[in-house]
Amino acid sequence: MATILSWPLLLILTVSADSQDLIDAIENTARIKSDGNQTMYAKLETGKYVRIFNDEWPDGSIESVGIFEVDGTIRSISVSPVCTSGEWSYGTENYYDKRGSFIGYVEIKNHFNSKCLEGSLHRTKTFIKRGGRLKLVKETITDEDGKDMSQAACNDPYDFRPVIIKDARKYRRRIEKEY
Repeated sequence: MATILSWPLLLILTVSADSQDLIDAIENTARIKSDGNQTMYAKLETGKYVRIFNDEWPDGSIESVGIFEVDGTIRSISVSPVCTSGEWSYGTENYYDKRGSFIGYVEIKNHFNSKCLEGSLHRTKTFIKRGGRLKLVKETITDEDGKDMSQAACNDPYDFRPVIIKDARKYRRRIEKEY
């Protein structure tokens, strides 16, 4: 009887450990970026992509795309629309495991124009892939000094949709085809 009762507990611990492993993999990717190679592209108003060299961004850029690889495997793809006014920044960072399989994404939004404070707000949401679904596992809202603002009634004046890229190789081929 004790063995039967311990099964659900073991299963719950396994799922929790797997979730934490995925969260850790997402959060630790920034550390391994020094071991890899990042290729940057700008998406133009025409829909074409231009590869960026020496941080020289062309006029008419509407989106930046960064593809980060380690040992020939894509580990992250970041996509950010370009804001020329400086009122906001937004980006989606998609993450992949060592085999190149999609494991989740982080959505980062920074903006002014909130009714709850004078300065800027920083919003971060971390999602992990669970089966065929994405699950929100971490969310933070802070002011520019890092103070937790999650309980404040801070409006979000910008409606962005995350760019979720589940197949990194197919996405890169599409960019390079349009390049």
